[in-house]
Amino acid sequence: MEVSDNISNSDHNLLLISWSMDQPPPPKRIHVNNSQTNWLSVKSAIFNIIRAHSSSGFSDVNGLISTIQTEITARLCTTSKNKRSPKRVNGAVWWTQELRAKRSKTRALRRLYQKEKEPTLRTTKLAAFKRCQAEYKKMIINTKTNKFKSFINSVTTSSFFGKNFKILTHKKSRQSSLNCILRDDGSTTSSLQDTYSEILSFHFPCSASVDSLPSSFSSPQDLVPITTMELEAVIEGIEPKKASDVESKPTFDPPWNRFKITWNVFNNDVRGFAIFTDGSKLNNNTGCALVVFIDGHEAECILCKLNPEASVFMAEMKAIEMAVNLIVSRGITDATIILDSRSALLALGNPLNNSPYVSKVKDLIRNYAHYIKFMWTRVHVGTAGNEAADAYAKMSTDKNTIDCHFALAISLLKHLLLKDILQQWQVYWNSSLKGRAVFELCPVVSLKRLHGNFYLNQLITGHGALAKYQKKFFHKDEVCSCGKAVEDRTHLILHCERWQNFRKKHFPKNFLQCSLLQLFAIKTLGQDWKPL
Repeated sequence: MEVSDNISNSDHNLLLISWSMDQPPPPKRIHVNNSQTNWLSVKSAIFNIIRAHSSSGFSDVNGLISTIQTEITARLCTTSKNKRSPKRVNGAVWWTQELRAKRSKTRALRRLYQKEKEPTLRTTKLAAFKRCQAEYKKMIINTKTNKFKSFINSVTTSSFFGKNFKILTHKKSRQSSLNCILRDDGSTTSSLQDTYSEILSFHFPCSASVDSLPSSFSSPQDLVPITTMELEAVIEGIEPKKASDVESKPTFDPPWNRFKITWNVFNNDVRGFAIFTDGSKLNNNTGCALVVFIDGHEAECILCKLNPEASVFMAEMKAIEMAVNLIVSRGITDATIILDSRSALLALGNPLNNSPYVSKVKDLIRNYAHYIKFMWTRVHVGTAGNEAADAYAKMSTDKNTIDCHFALAISLLKHLLLKDILQQWQVYWNSSLKGRAVFELCPVVSLKRLHGNFYLNQLITGHGALAKYQKKFFHKDEVCSCGKAVEDRTHLILHCERWQNFRKKHFPKNFLQCSLLQLFAIKTLGQDWKPL
């Protein structure tokens, strides 16, 4: 820097500054890691470099050597320099601090397992690492699922109409805040009733009327008539509980058609027109019957036999259906149906019951113009009408012809499948050559389980530290330590003097008359039993 003394119009002296580069900038260094060098590619590169310069001659040997060295060095640096991996970004929306802590714990357990040299401790630490790793993976899946569910809930709504639909379903009480909504033609509703009607028509669309038929038909009479056989074929092809349309809407009754049938307890008053119904199942035969009483006197009875696969509940509902049909056909204005099946009455009283047999009876009652009373009576308490209906229902099971067919009930299907499985299991258990010690205790298979632990299981199976079992495999002495008999499970449980106090505490006084299976079924047996 130099200060000039030249006079100028400024209040300051002129400063002259100049600079120059004394040292060149340091060369850029490349970090080389020979452990990551691909020596096969280096060898191939050296061969190609030498072959490329072999045709140039050896006039300038020093220059050729310098050139080859430079190219080999450059190639070696290219293949050996550290490659920077892209930085991992933990920007996942589902990532949480709990997952980070669980991942750190999993990695720590893995390092402890890898450093361990002792075989026993190594196995223990491997199990701990695997358990923590499984918890970490399960935690990731649950976190992702919950995050996705919350995202879906944030971008979706429960109803297209929002607050209006909540007011209509009585989830909000301020009806004054119900807004006007748009119709399909672009107009808006003008009143609260119009808004209600528009929302209901959207959720429960009405079927097309005669006026909305295609213009190609002048009237419904121009349509091709549908035969009875065509209707039956379509009805038989309908899947259970599904309608034959594109959307597969369920055929359950709509809410406005659902109702409950009330009933009272019978007070032995049979004045007027009364019908007693009952269902029965005897010797794999099912039937039902009804008895008509007029002013306390038996007038007539109707019997009906069902297919053997029908259940008692189906028979009860069939009897009620026959009673309702009889009342409707005769136009009885004041009728009472009395039965002893509480399950049938509870099914009729449940508006959410979707059984087709219950729905059929409810449809008959709903379409009838008069009220039908239902009453419940106890079975076998001396009621004349109920006893007569029970006798006729048992008689209906002896009929030669089947009057009504019902589909196989799901409960019966499960029972038959379970019965078949148990039969196959029993055949295999009888013919198997294994587990004969257990077969002596449990010759009949069952789904019930015995109480067991580490010691009781050895007695049940006859394996383990029993002297008889030890002699078979290890040629040890089979005599019990009491010195009176061979040490097997029968001797230990019933006769060995060492366990006399145990038998007094847990066994009944007549335990010698009980079987081993009955003794093993005692719940407190496994608490103090450690004889082996």
